[in-house]
Amino acid sequence: MKVIKKIASALLIYLTFLVLSSIAWGWLFSIATDTTPEKKITVYFDCEVRDTELAALLEEELPEGIRMVKIHSFSYAFFDVNALESGDIFIVAKSAAGNYRDSFAPLEGIEGTVLSIEGVPCGVRIFDAEKGSGGADQYAAYVNEAGALEDCYLFFGAKSIHYAKNENAVDNAVLLVAKRLLELK
Repeated sequence: MKVIKKIASALLIYLTFLVLSSIAWGWLFSIATDTTPEKKITVYFDCEVRDTELAALLEEELPEGIRMVKIHSFSYAFFDVNALESGDIFIVAKSAAGNYRDSFAPLEGIEGTVLSIEGVPCGVRIFDAEKGSGGADQYAAYVNEAGALEDCYLFFGAKSIHYAKNENAVDNAVLLVAKRLLELK
């Protein structure tokens, strides 16, 4: 019995070490492969992103000075208190868009079916639920919490440094990435 307790104790320590080690290595890898906000576009999807190839496709034609596109599920934003302020592009269901109005900049420089919130044009439709199609629809599942298709809109971040209409902007790179997202089929 003493031998079993000793083995169980050693196994628990070993498993704890493995879990903590994998977390630490993942964190270090994330830091090593990341870049500064000035050199990346961050896109948050308020739906499941099914394919990790989306970022690679968007990175094929980036404006000068931008090195990467980071794709995150919108739920990831809740782990980072600055995410809603630092996000460059948000893809949000129409029914939830009003909840995040303060995180969206007024829309300019892109055409399509526009969503206005409180009289201000803020988003352009990326997914049409009635047609069942839209931009990047093979990479994202545009369904609401009930599992039904819902119109989704693309918004620019109110504090994005990559949207020229914002006061702290360094470039206008979100327009190119947004247009690519809207065109991807």
